[in-house]
Amino acid sequence: QAEECQGPLTFPPTFRVLHVEDDRMLRKSFEVRVFRKCNVPFEAAVNGEEALRLILDEGKYYDLVLMDNQMPALTGEQTA
Repeated sequence: QAEECQGPLTFPPTFRVLHVEDDRMLRKSFEVRVFRKCNVPFEAAVNGEEALRLILDEGKYYDLVLMDNQMPALTGEQTA
């Protein structure tokens, strides 16, 4: 049985979350159990380098960035 999203969540049309996680299974699980279930607009990056590319090269803006701290190439701390 699928869990329901707890509480009414509403976001402005421009609200965006960037989820940065190198572990595919964990990333997908979090995206399904949290973002999609609660209708949270999000984009995903698989590492810090991709996150920086989205923000710096593509000029994207995010209201919230959720990032793993232990990732190959750039850690969460190095990316921040």
